[in-house]
Amino acid sequence: MTTQLAILALLGALNSGRTRASAPMDTTMRGPALVACLGALVALIVAFSWLSDPILDTLGVSQPNARIAAGIALLIVAAHDLFGAAPTPEPGLSGPLAGLVPMAFPVAFTPASAALAIAIGVDHGVVTTVGVATPALAVVAVVTLAPIPSSLSPWVTRFTAMLASVVGILVTLDGVRSI
Repeated sequence: MTTQLAILALLGALNSGRTRASAPMDTTMRGPALVACLGALVALIVAFSWLSDPILDTLGVSQPNARIAAGIALLIVAAHDLFGAAPTPEPGLSGPLAGLVPMAFPVAFTPASAALAIAIGVDHGVVTTVGVATPALAVVAVVTLAPIPSSLSPWVTRFTAMLASVVGILVTLDGVRSI
C-alpha cells in the first residue's frame, strides 16, 4: 500500500465529521476532549502498528491478506457512516474524558482504524505509520474545532464516508493484486 493510499484510508477510517458530531456540545470542553481523543488515537495507532508483525504471525495472516481485511473493514465502516445514524456526545464521559468515550471509542477508533494501523505497520513500520496518521489526525482536529454549522456536520460525515468507500475498494484491490 502506498503512503498516499494509506493517508486517504486513515482519513476515511477516522471520519472527522463523525468525530466532530460526538464531541462535547460545550465549546470550552471541546479542546480538552479533542486532546484526549488524539492522544488515545496516537497511542492506539502506535501500539497496533508496533505489534503488527506479532499479530499477523499469531493469526497466520499474510501482508496482502491484512490489506484485504483492512479494505473490507473500511468499506463496512464507510457504509455505516454513510447510512447509519449520526453519533451523539451523549451518553459519554464528561469533561476532557469525553475525548475517550465517545470520541475516540467507538467513533474514531473503529475496526477499520485498527486493521489499517496493522496493515500499514506491517508494510512500512511504526515511524511511517505515525507519519501517515498525522495528516488524518490533523484533519480530525481542524474539523472538530472549526466553527462549522452543525447542519453541515452530517454532510462532512457522508462525504468522508463516500471517500472511504472508494479508498476501501482501492485498499482491497491493492491487497488482491499483491497476492
